[in-house]
Amino acid sequence: MYDRIAFTWLPISDVARARRFYEVTLGLQVGSHGGAGAMAWIEYDLPGGGCRALFNGVPETLPGGSVVFEVMDLDGEVARLRDLGVAFDADVIHSPLCRMIPLRDPDGNRLMLYQLRDQTRLQPASYGLIGKLTAQPGRGAELAAILRTGCAATPGCKAYRVAVEATDPDVLWVTERLVSRALHAASLQLPAVQAAIAAGRPLIASMARVAETTG
Repeated sequence: MYDRIAFTWLPISDVARARRFYEVTLGLQVGSHGGAGAMAWIEYDLPGGGCRALFNGVPETLPGGSVVFEVMDLDGEVARLRDLGVAFDADVIHSPLCRMIPLRDPDGNRLMLYQLRDQTRLQPASYGLIGKLTAQPGRGAELAAILRTGCAATPGCKAYRVAVEATDPDVLWVTERLVSRALHAASLQLPAVQAAIAAGRPLIASMARVAETTG
């Protein structure tokens, strides 16, 4: 019923100030982020697992944060808890990536239930792809930056890494792990991926599919 702790969430009042602290002072790498104004969020995925998320949509809760539990059926779990007498702090909150609802434990600690709109993110990876790209001379860093805007936020993508060969900065290795081959094919048609392909193509001297794995 409760699949995992998706992330720990902290409310913020000043997005720019918070980002300077987490990204410059602490040195965390920004991941998924979006929104604007009074509905902005930023996530920082940690290398060893776990995610710290910041959100400015409910400043009245400052200070303090929430532990966010990921569930597959938000509506069903909310109904079950209401039948048991659990009161929620607000109605369901909608975002482009998920739906959430806040509640508290008996000691007043803040919790949140969270359901992804893209349920493929909870499915295991069964398809892998390793590609080798050689950039035009001196354009490796530029090409790597474009490639890193690719698969990571697309449906079904479990892992996406662009690595630079140690002996040649113009040789890049792209490793992808996805839920299925079909989702990989579908991802190539997404506007953001199409834009990355169009921007990167003039910088590529050669490319090769080195390995493809299943299971």
